[in-house]
Amino acid sequence: MIMSMRNAALAGLLLLAGCGGQWGDQPQFSPRFVPLMQADAPQLQVRFMETGLNSTLLLAQNRDGVQTWLAADGAGILVEDGMVMGTRGVGQGLLAVEASATRRAIRARRAGVITERFHTYLLGDDTTRTRTYQCLIETRGAANVLTEIGNVPALLWAESCNSLDQSFVNLYWINPTTSRVIQSRQWIGDFSGEILLRPRV
Repeated sequence: MIMSMRNAALAGLLLLAGCGGQWGDQPQFSPRFVPLMQADAPQLQVRFMETGLNSTLLLAQNRDGVQTWLAADGAGILVEDGMVMGTRGVGQGLLAVEASATRRAIRARRAGVITERFHTYLLGDDTTRTRTYQCLIETRGAANVLTEIGNVPALLWAESCNSLDQSFVNLYWINPTTSRVIQSRQWIGDFSGEILLRPRV
């Protein structure tokens, strides 16, 4: 199959992004990625805030509302309703996230509530560790998100989380009408820090 100019450009971008260290050291496509690229699968823009690395992920699966977004080297991010539910091959291995209380609060626009979230990480000896965070949900008012089609109006919500030895703030820009997450900045662990997620519209 002949690759379109759009896919060729995307391939070059993803190939370069794959060399940046977050997605692996080998500049090659995984077997699962190539068919997605050829099929013009939906795209998710990802930026690692600490390193400045940018990458484009493609939608590989949508099962019961949980989307699996795949990078060129086969690493991936799991997302549900705009919130990261886990990573595969990224950073220290965020196996699973339970943040349903936060999701419900933001969708219902309930500011001032305290929620809990749980992160399960894969350790170096193939064991897991689950960390618990208490989070305050707050609204930060109206904002605009700059997309490829221009500025999109949004409502900015913050999830300020703390454990005994860690703290972070997740930000969610949501559509005022549909409550869909337009853009988010989420913390996925000590190694990778914060990532900015923006679906292509």
